[in-house]
Amino acid sequence: MMTTGKPRTSHPFPRWAGSGGVISTNEAGVVPSLRAALMLLALTPVLGQEPVPPEPQAEVASKPAESAVKAVISVPKILVDDTFFILKSPLRWDRQDWLHTGEGLALVVGTALLLDTRVRDESQRHRGPETDKVAKQIQNFGASYAIGVIGGFWAYGKLAGDSEAVNTGLDAAEASLIAGAVVGPLLKSAVGRSRPSSQEGAFHFRPFGGGVSAPSGHTTEAFTLAVVISEHYPQFWVRCFTYGIASLVGASRIQQNAHFLSDVVSGALLGTLVGRTVVLRNQERRGVPGRLKVSLRSSFGPDYQGAALSLRF
Repeated sequence: MMTTGKPRTSHPFPRWAGSGGVISTNEAGVVPSLRAALMLLALTPVLGQEPVPPEPQAEVASKPAESAVKAVISVPKILVDDTFFILKSPLRWDRQDWLHTGEGLALVVGTALLLDTRVRDESQRHRGPETDKVAKQIQNFGASYAIGVIGGFWAYGKLAGDSEAVNTGLDAAEASLIAGAVVGPLLKSAVGRSRPSSQEGAFHFRPFGGGVSAPSGHTTEAFTLAVVISEHYPQFWVRCFTYGIASLVGASRIQQNAHFLSDVVSGALLGTLVGRTVVLRNQERRGVPGRLKVSLRSSFGPDYQGAALSLRF
């Protein structure tokens, strides 16, 4: 018997993603729609998992208390190691990695030159009380709602004994800390771009001078979370749903006149890079690179002799 799953590929270096457009909807339908989106995200560990045959349990448990202490102690070390791994990534890039980086930078710069002012003006032209209420709710998927989703994955995994959901929550928490508390703020400070609401124009930069527009922090968090969830649950509908919400977060920040389009694009690229790097490194630590598992079982009886090959991705 052969059971197969959809293989996934991952790479610790830049693979770029985009952002979506501004939406307009009736105020009465905003809260129910957002609640439904949150519920669907919460149900992802259940809906997105594939049937997996039970693994044999060890006869003697190996000191659970000691293992828990070691796991807690290892968290800061892993966080620091992965942070420096990401910060020092350019030192390890080969020609293809630099090519991908150049493509990403060209995308950001091209967006800034050609679209930032136009998109800002158009979004503000159609801005109103109803779209403000929608945008303010959607942008929370890059802030408070994201924290709830991360905690929800971890809590569900612990209660249901689902290691995949637990790992999703842990990976998302780590990636969010690295992107949102370290790399993102460093880039914001170094770029020093003024927000569109300051009315100083799309090309006003003061490196280390207080500008914090690029990259978009909400978009970075939204794409970080989307990437981590999609890497653990690679079903097509999960990817469409998570990346769709992340794109709407970016659109909401433009509508709120908090960011230019290129700020959103750079945030999406940063979140994608950090999320995929963290998932890949933690998969290697867990001993599941590529998540391919092969097992061979033999069965013998009075009326049957044979073997079963099982593949799990």
